[in-house]
Amino acid sequence: MLEMVLVIVLISVLAGLAAPLSASFAEAFLTQRDAVVLNDRARLALGRMTREIRNATAFTGAPFDADTLQFTTPDGSITYSIDGNGQLIRSPDNILATNVAALQFTSNAGAPPVTLVEIELTLTLATGGTRTFRTTVHPRNMP
Repeated sequence: MLEMVLVIVLISVLAGLAAPLSASFAEAFLTQRDAVVLNDRARLALGRMTREIRNATAFTGAPFDADTLQFTTPDGSITYSIDGNGQLIRSPDNILATNVAALQFTSNAGAPPVTLVEIELTLTLATGGTRTFRTTVHPRNMP
């Protein structure tokens, strides 16, 4: 009987020590899973923007505003911007990414033609952190 009580006490102590450890493992797993999903979404959004900007024939409007880029391709006019809900929008009405904290376009637009466009996309993790992704695009069809 005493042995059984000692085993129960010992197992309870070990379980009490292991519970916080397993909780932190679960939290790390969820954080990594969210980061992987975020990386995939950013990669898809940046990949699409890169392909379309690469085919740009002209940049219109105020081409390198903080979070908006307007340009023309052989297929038509395209605008990238962030809406009020933190969504990266490709006009007309396609959502490329959600949980967007910031979007920045920069360029060598001081003197035409535009030979490069830098994109900086910051997304927010569900756990509260942010990740920033950057890429540089060289438009091919500029006059």
